[in-house]
Amino acid sequence: MKIPVMLSKKKVIACVLSVMMLCGMSAFAYAEDGTAQAEKTAVTQEGVVDDDVQLMEENEAEASKDAELKEETSEQKVSEQETSGQTASEQKEVASATNEKENQVVGKVTAQSFAQPVEVKLSGKVTLDNGDVKKDDYMLILHDVTDESKEDKLINNGDDGTFSFTLTYNEELPSHKYTISQKKETDLKYIAIPTVDYDSTIHHITITVNEDRTVSVYDEDNKKPISKINDQNEFGPFNFKNKVKTQSNTNSNTNTNASTTVTPATYQFKVKVNLTGRTLVKDQYTYTLRETTSGVASADRKTLTAKNDASGNVTFDAITYDKEGEYTYTITQGNSTVSGLNNDNTTYNATVTVTKASDGKLSAALTKLTKGNSTTDVKSSGLVFNNSAPTTTTTTTNTTDANKGPTNTAKGPTTGDSSEIGLFTGLLVGFVIVLIGTLFSFRRRKSSRK
Repeated sequence: MKIPVMLSKKKVIACVLSVMMLCGMSAFAYAEDGTAQAEKTAVTQEGVVDDDVQLMEENEAEASKDAELKEETSEQKVSEQETSGQTASEQKEVASATNEKENQVVGKVTAQSFAQPVEVKLSGKVTLDNGDVKKDDYMLILHDVTDESKEDKLINNGDDGTFSFTLTYNEELPSHKYTISQKKETDLKYIAIPTVDYDSTIHHITITVNEDRTVSVYDEDNKKPISKINDQNEFGPFNFKNKVKTQSNTNSNTNTNASTTVTPATYQFKVKVNLTGRTLVKDQYTYTLRETTSGVASADRKTLTAKNDASGNVTFDAITYDKEGEYTYTITQGNSTVSGLNNDNTTYNATVTVTKASDGKLSAALTKLTKGNSTTDVKSSGLVFNNSAPTTTTTTTNTTDANKGPTNTAKGPTTGDSSEIGLFTGLLVGFVIVLIGTLFSFRRRKSSRK
C-alpha cells in the first residue's frame, strides 16, 4: 500500500510541473502573437493613411483638370459667340492683324541675334592748317557713353590723316551713345609738336542697329542723321581740324606780351576712405576718376585710377588745363580686396571750373560736388567713402525640432529579451528531467514488486 501512495504523489508533482510549463509556454506564445499583431496593425494603419493621402491628391488633381477644361470651354464659347457676331470682312481683318502680330513676335525672336555679325565703321580725318600730318601724329578716342564700364578704343591716324573705328554687333542695338574725340600732344608718342592748336571738338553720336540689320547713326550735336560714306555701313566724316600756332621767339625774355601767353592750371583730386570694424591696409581699394564733360570744353578726356594708402588717403594724378571752361567728372570706389565687407557704392559728381585772369594765367578749382542723383552740394565735406565690416552676432540654436511631435516612449512586448528565453528553456529542461526520473522510478518500483 505504500508504493501506490508514493507513486501517486510523484505523478501529481509531474502533472503540476507539466501544467506550469504549458502555462509558461502559452504566455510566451501570447506575447509573441501580441507583438506581431501590433506591428501588423501599425503597418496596416500606415498603409491606409498613405493610400488616403494619395487618393486625396489624385482627387484634387482631377478636380483641377476639370476646372481648367471648363474654363477653356467657356472661353472658346465666348470667342465663338464674338466671332459669330462679326461680319466676314471683320473676321478677315482680325485674322490679318493676328497674323501680323505673330510675324512681329517671330521677327523679334529671330532678331535677338544675327546669323552674320553687323559691322559699322566710323571714319574721319585729321588735318593741320599750313602743315603736314604724319602717321601716328594724332590719337583718336571712341568712348562708350551708354556703357561706361567698357574700355575706350584708341587708334592713331594713318599717313594721310585718316582714321576709322570698326564696331561689330551680333544683335540689335537700339539707341547706343558714343563720343569721338582727339587726344592732345602730351598724351601722344610724338610730342615734338608744341606749335599746334589741337581741335577740342567732341562728336556725340547715337548708333542704332535694327532687327533687319540696317544701321543708322545720328549726330546729337547738330540734331541730324549722319550719312553713309558707302554701302559697307561706313559713316562720317568725323573730322578734326588742327592749326599751327603763331611762331614766337623762344629766346624772348619775360617781357613778352602777357596777352598772348597762357599759363596752364592744374587740379588734383583727393579722396578719404574709412573702414570701421577692421584695419584698413594699403591698396585695399581702387578708385576711378572719369571725365564726363560735354561739348568742346573738354580738350583732354581723362580716366585715372588710384589706390589708398594705409592711412586711408587717396591722391589722383594732377590734371592740367590750358583752356577755360567747366570740366565734369565722376569718382567711384571699387570693391575691397577683402571679401565680406560692406563697401560704399557712392558715385560722386564733381565740377572743376577753369578761369583765366587778365594776365593770361589760368586757375582751376572744385566748384561743385554732389552724390549720385542728389543736387545737394557736399563740397565742404569732400570726397569720403565709408566702408565697414559686418557685425558678428552670436546665435543660440534651439536643439528642439519644432517639426516633430512628442516622442512616444511606450514599448510593446519585448520579443528579444534573453532573460525570458532562458527562463523558458530552464523550465522545459527541468520538466523533462523530472518526467524521465518519474518514469524511471516507476519502472524500478514495478520491477521490484514483481
